[in-house]
Amino acid sequence: MNTQEEVLKKLSTMRKKKGLSIEIMSQAIGCGTGEYAKKEKGTAPISTGEWIRIAESLNVPVCAFFSNVSMDSAKDSNILLHGYNRLSAKGRTAIMALLNAFLRAQWSGAKVSRKPRVKARGSNGRAASRRSAA
Repeated sequence: MNTQEEVLKKLSTMRKKKGLSIEIMSQAIGCGTGEYAKKEKGTAPISTGEWIRIAESLNVPVCAFFSNVSMDSAKDSNILLHGYNRLSAKGRTAIMALLNAFLRAQWSGAKVSRKPRVKARGSNGRAASRRSAA
């Protein structure tokens, strides 16, 4: 679990890496620069809505502040989330099926095949039976 100091340090580091000033961040969340500086130092609280606007300004998911997610991983997560949200319901269903199949394969140690499995069909179009000749 992250302490408040660690979370705020991460916020400050991310802001500086992105080259964003306190003035820009204060505008992003709709407060004065002095108030924002207090929030980043921990002497004033940051509301949930402000955390969301801060994350959007830094182009990272909100969880990036509160977990041990690397910046590259946080950026990838953000890209995936935005892409997923743009999909139709049918597209989302397809992505989730693919992800679930991949995760099942990872957990079982099986390899994920590039080719879909196709059942053998007899000359009548029905699935061929696997009866042994006796």
